[in-house]
Amino acid sequence: MKTLRHLFILHSVFLSLLLVSTDAFSHARDVIQVAPLELHKNSPFDRAYTLAPISGRTGNLEIRWPDNWPSKKPSEHLKLRIFHINDLHNKHIIEKEDGDVRFVTGLIAAHVSKARREASSKKEHVLFLSAGDDHTGAVYDELLGYSPGSFKKSLAYHAYSSAGLDAAVLGNHEFDRGTQILKQAINADANFPLLSSNLVASKNLDADDYASVLLGVINGWRVAVVGQTSSEDTKSNLADDPQLKVAPQLENMNQILTAVEGKVDVIIALTHIGYQQSGKVGDQDIAELLAKASVPAIVIGGHSHDTLHKSGINKEHIYSGVPVFQAGQWGDYIGDIQLNLRHDSKEVVISNNTVLHSLKQNNASLISFSEQFYKTSIAPIITDFDDVLNEPLGRIPDDSALTKNAILVDRYTAELAVANFITDAVMQTVNTDNEIADLAAINASSIVNGFEPGEMATFSDWYNVIPYADTLQLIELTPNQLRELIKSNAQRLVMPSEQESLDLTGFINQGFLHFSDALRYEVTYEQDRRPQATNIQFNGKPLEHYAGQTIKLLVGDYIASGNLGWRGQTIHFPNGDKVTGFDIKSLPIKPTTYKLRDSVLKNLRASHHKTIDIRKDGRIKLSRMSQQAEKNK
Repeated sequence: MKTLRHLFILHSVFLSLLLVSTDAFSHARDVIQVAPLELHKNSPFDRAYTLAPISGRTGNLEIRWPDNWPSKKPSEHLKLRIFHINDLHNKHIIEKEDGDVRFVTGLIAAHVSKARREASSKKEHVLFLSAGDDHTGAVYDELLGYSPGSFKKSLAYHAYSSAGLDAAVLGNHEFDRGTQILKQAINADANFPLLSSNLVASKNLDADDYASVLLGVINGWRVAVVGQTSSEDTKSNLADDPQLKVAPQLENMNQILTAVEGKVDVIIALTHIGYQQSGKVGDQDIAELLAKASVPAIVIGGHSHDTLHKSGINKEHIYSGVPVFQAGQWGDYIGDIQLNLRHDSKEVVISNNTVLHSLKQNNASLISFSEQFYKTSIAPIITDFDDVLNEPLGRIPDDSALTKNAILVDRYTAELAVANFITDAVMQTVNTDNEIADLAAINASSIVNGFEPGEMATFSDWYNVIPYADTLQLIELTPNQLRELIKSNAQRLVMPSEQESLDLTGFINQGFLHFSDALRYEVTYEQDRRPQATNIQFNGKPLEHYAGQTIKLLVGDYIASGNLGWRGQTIHFPNGDKVTGFDIKSLPIKPTTYKLRDSVLKNLRASHHKTIDIRKDGRIKLSRMSQQAEKNK
């Protein structure tokens, strides 16, 4: 009996210990771990750590802070100088109109290197950050390959590592070729942390590849750099990562703020979500949220390609004391923020020396540094790539409508000759073996460059015109659904009255589609109304003729995912108009293995055109309703 009682007591003690340890283990699973970061030789941090991915946790977060994380606020002021870039889209070399070239990443590295050499004498600390979309936009994306086995190099991450980047946020276009390739790019070429606090699920990416927050100590100041990726515009239908999930930004940032309260002295939101975009959470919303924190904060953003504070600090871009910064697009600028932070105040004091440095400059020392950077860091990688870049693919017609500026304007305002060719080429390629599609479309902002009229166009030229790695998706519509889609599309055209107030060579967030030649329609402009689609014809017949049939439309996966107002969102226009967009996501969508750009290149290679047939053919006709007709109406 005594033995049994003894065994019972031992069993009870063991069970209690087991329950306690199980509870402790369960609790430990909810604690987010930190890992020490190996610093590059010019890092401003005394020591730094990465916070593991949040992995879909809801509610309050608990961080396991390092043992040597300072427990007190700093006792001295901090001069913090932050260089920032965004939306470079792999554009390391830009040819100038006079035939010369600009070594973009070399010029960026030159500015950062100069500041770091002078930092000690100025008693300042230099941080260098990228706000994302470092890939997708130049022919060097081909080095990434399209499958893990074809990966060669991330030229962007390699160049940034050579330039001493401290951190980058994951932009939506980093995911264009799938997370397996992104993982390879990070592991092979990024000697800096990739950040995204709201990337909460992935089949392929884990804590070895990216972090939610960069935590570091600079001269006693505890710094948090929080990365955020666009939850609206990141592709969510990746073939290699169907469980990829990016959480809403505001809720996620609120979690981070609660978790770091009292443990950090300054917060830098490094975002790729956009600024003041219609119907979307933007950097202005993040800034208002950060204003509630007890410490100074700033937002450094990307995605919307805005040029903020170009002519000095503009109060319009400061929200409740929290400034928002962004440095344009495609290597036009590098931002240079100079902050004076007081240990006894949460006020963000911005130096008058804060500027956007143009990378279209003639400073001899910077140019010399950029040329040397190109020779040592860029040229050795792309030398063996020249044959691919220079493959001839046909002569461009001698037509001024095919120049860069003309194409960039026409894509949002009228019928576009190059879009006609692209969509028709896609149809010819995908229907060569099987008639799988009735119609193809391309988004206006997917076309970002033009040609030299009368000249031979190369692989590189075509890549620069359609740089995005869109996979084609097949959407099934009834004739009535196609009619509603076309009506929604017509409303997105930039009207003549709006054109003077917009930079049509930049990104216009309205999602206008151009279609292959089976579809033709008229667009009527009326006073005080969005453009209206009329007389819609499909294969030369009214849509009513196809009642009871299914029409199959090919579009890129960016639009098929419902971006740019194509999932029923409200679209806000610059003149104050707003309409409800058509919901493509509500329709049956099937993936295909076809790539938009590859389909065009295959058509060009197969046709052997001496001169490529790129022209307008009247598939969109524009007219303005007469004033008398408007009155009668």
